[in-house]
Amino acid sequence: MMHFSLCMSDDRTCNLGTFNDSNITVSDFDDKMLEAVASHLIAAYKTPACWQHSHGVLDLLSYIKNRAVPMGVLSNFDPRLGETLNNLKLRHYFQFVLSSYEVGVEKPDGKIFEEAMTWSKLKNLHGDECLHIGDNPRADYLGAKNAGWQAVLILDDKKPETVLKAHPEIDPADVFPSLFELVKYLMEKSKSEVVSSQVSMT
Repeated sequence: MMHFSLCMSDDRTCNLGTFNDSNITVSDFDDKMLEAVASHLIAAYKTPACWQHSHGVLDLLSYIKNRAVPMGVLSNFDPRLGETLNNLKLRHYFQFVLSSYEVGVEKPDGKIFEEAMTWSKLKNLHGDECLHIGDNPRADYLGAKNAGWQAVLILDDKKPETVLKAHPEIDPADVFPSLFELVKYLMEKSKSEVVSSQVSMT
């Protein structure tokens, strides 16, 4: 089973907090106006206008789905997660979508990883049969590893040497610069396994 991480957390409290904690002067705005702006942002962040697909995400999802590997989303997010994925036309790839809001704890807490295994509805599933793909070293990679899962860390624009220096417990072999590079790795690995199988049969 594979899990994908969406490390996003935007709710009314967060949006209002952003205004209140920023250097923007809000003295000219009353609470009603701030509430209206926060509500607008909450609605907007459910739509594709505020999100974009990571490079390679559709390739990766299609590759895994075509191999009939069950997938789920495990995210430090709020109740809008399912609707957001629907609007991004990604929801159909996943058997389940689980947010920290529903569990009551956030990654890296082991409870949310245990709950994900339950939500998968796969019988006799063990942690080492689960792979978590995420972009946060602590919440995603180390959280999954400490829960007994396999894990892959996607760095995107982060420098590998900086991340690995800060987290020496991360296995460099589990680190990829992008989802697209992960897809390429999986495809090459699959081809080599097929060749190896053919050689052993001859």
